[in-house]
Amino acid sequence: MKLKAYVWDDEYSGESHIAWATTPGKAKALLASEHDREFTEMRVYRVPWADKYGDNKIIPAKELLSHGWWLYCSNCGTRVYDDTATVLDEVEVLCDECAKGYNEVGK
Repeated sequence: MKLKAYVWDDEYSGESHIAWATTPGKAKALLASEHDREFTEMRVYRVPWADKYGDNKIIPAKELLSHGWWLYCSNCGTRVYDDTATVLDEVEVLCDECAKGYNEVGK
């Protein structure tokens, strides 16, 4: 059976987490176990655009940003969004401020 991507929004931390599973219940069980939460407190929803990343469990930063997710700057930890991110590679991004220094060093 094909794995599907499900997201759980952790309201306590303000972060969202993706799990790939064959059913919503299995996704909830996996996420509950990983984050030490009660299964009955979990609410997951589908994100079909992420299904194709289930094999390697890594969604490229550019893809996450283009779907409205935010990431942490790899240098300073600031939250970056699609319009404020410089994508370095598949998983690393920089905020505008850190990207200025990176671009100057790279010249």
